Amino acid sequence: MLRKRVQEAITQLFEEVSTKQDEAITHAAAACSSAIRNGHSVHLYDTGHIIDSELFNRAGGFALLRQFKYNLNVVNGARQQDHLEDVKDRNMEGLAAFALKQANIYKGDILFIGSVSGISFNVVDLALAAKEMGITVIVLSALSYSKTLNSLHPSNKKLYELGDIVIDNCAPIGDGMLEIEGIEQKFLPASGLSAAYIMWLIMADTLETLLEHDITPGILGSVNYPPNVEYNINLEKIYQDKGI
Repeated sequence: MLRKRVQEAITQLFEEVSTKQDEAITHAAAACSSAIRNGHSVHLYDTGHIIDSELFNRAGGFALLRQFKYNLNVVNGARQQDHLEDVKDRNMEGLAAFALKQANIYKGDILFIGSVSGISFNVVDLALAAKEMGITVIVLSALSYSKTLNSLHPSNKKLYELGDIVIDNCAPIGDGMLEIEGIEQKFLPASGLSAAYIMWLIMADTLETLLEHDITPGILGSVNYPPNVEYNINLEKIYQDKGI
């Protein structure tokens, strides 16, 4: 049955991550725990595949994690957009650096960047800007997939080429894992499953190391249990006061 195939595919994916990415996961956790011990922040940026939504503000997770997002909204309907390609330079280089500065992300902080393909302009530009500022960039991407694609950034760089630490989410080309008879595209994307697994492994190692150094980080409680609402608010105040 299909459910059995899904279970087997997920088990195999997690086993591949555990065996092939163990060293990178260990390095990422060491970087996080070191940064936290030295008063720095850990930031999460994702193009939509789990990293930030799975970990940020999540019951059972770190209160100290910071979600990073930015966008540029332009409101003007003077001309049809498809007529402007040959008359306007749309180069967006520099926007990511501006956003990082506005977010008060500093040298010594950690920035996780997640992108399956790792070729889009915004993720590459963000990684370049972060590295220029001395921010440690930890990348989660699908390396076998990314290597078949062309970068959309003027530098021709891909995300996995820019990380201080690079973790392969082990997703196949196209992301889908299972061929299903009668269905044109493969079923069951690997990237979200493996990204969540990878990030919680990193958080587990980070927590263990912090405890070994007599640092007890705040872990958020479920707000569905009323006493945790005030508890979480107090945790947030603590980290705001610390500046992380």
